[in-house]
Amino acid sequence: MVLCSRRRRASVSCERSVLPSVHDIRAALEATERFRIEEQIHEGMQALSFRAHNVAQNRTVFLKLIDYTPGNDEQSLREVRMLAETAETTTHASSSNLVRILDAEIMTLCGKLFVCIQTEFVVGSSVYAKVRLGPLGQQRAILNGCRILAGVSELHQLGLIHRDLKPANVMLSDVTGHPVIADLGSVATVGAQVLVRSWSKHSPLYTTPETWDHGEFSHATDVYQVGMLVYEMANGGLDIDDRHWLHVRDLGDLHRLGKREADLEDWEFSRLVNKGIARRAADQTLLAHGCAPMATMSASLARLLKRMTAPRPDQRPSVSEARNKLQGLALPNWLPVEEGVFEAQNWIQCDVRIVALRASVFQVEKRHASSERSFRKWSGSPHFADAGEAARWVEGQ
Repeated sequence: MVLCSRRRRASVSCERSVLPSVHDIRAALEATERFRIEEQIHEGMQALSFRAHNVAQNRTVFLKLIDYTPGNDEQSLREVRMLAETAETTTHASSSNLVRILDAEIMTLCGKLFVCIQTEFVVGSSVYAKVRLGPLGQQRAILNGCRILAGVSELHQLGLIHRDLKPANVMLSDVTGHPVIADLGSVATVGAQVLVRSWSKHSPLYTTPETWDHGEFSHATDVYQVGMLVYEMANGGLDIDDRHWLHVRDLGDLHRLGKREADLEDWEFSRLVNKGIARRAADQTLLAHGCAPMATMSASLARLLKRMTAPRPDQRPSVSEARNKLQGLALPNWLPVEEGVFEAQNWIQCDVRIVALRASVFQVEKRHASSERSFRKWSGSPHFADAGEAARWVEGQ
């Protein structure tokens, strides 16, 4: 059965002339008698999202509602429907790194038009939730990055780009432990074009320099955003305080005009924040400003991520090259344990840690995984001036 042939245009009135609230829309969805809404999902914040029970299919699903404007959004709706039809006609492996789209339709709820995208529900936590708690470790970041790139490659083979890869849109499945790209609402067709000129509802932090400057998207846009994801998984989440991203140059310009931050309207303040983010994306200081790299971060991983997040699209590796480079990195999974102590488990059949003995004196210790022995100084290792120097020594063993 062709998916579009069973498409319905649902319409539910809320009997109000004012803008509908989330409560109104939730009630309107349930009034269709197709869904029981179980929970609103707040991560992402670019659209209304719910965990719901699909009554006819007797399954838990994820619903995303996106504002729809006839004509302007028809192309994006066709692309999501294409993904739904592809999922319907192919065997969807449980190890896939793309969420399965079950349905996509236009719904009228409370007098407003929405694109309603219905996908399988991934049980787990988002990368956003995980990195808020701290880094996952560079080896885990690398493995997850490879799988995310595999999902991106699936999209690219269909002639699509994602455009909105960010921590809130990638889930870490409790079932497989693998990352799943769980939001496909911003996909766009590339086809024979090198670039797509359009704006989507990006979070500003993950917007590329070419998008800020020209509204351009390409395959290289997805590579840039995966590079940011890997960085955050390795080092922890970027700072989400808007004021953190104000740039000293823009604040100086503001003060020269005799204005203060408190004098700005919300839209003016947001524009100033976005300008600071755009500046840092262009000069490639955004990641370090948002979350300083751990002292033990591998230089080889840092070099690759620098290429993946290069300001110019033609300076970034392809998806396949980025994936191959990541797969070729064999690095300890350094995690901070306590102040001045970094630990990596199961590195060359032993656990390894770096300990600060005193100022500018670091020691490498290890214990064999097969024994219960405590950590002891790694025989033959010198003392090091910093944790990064010690980490590089371990990687070379």
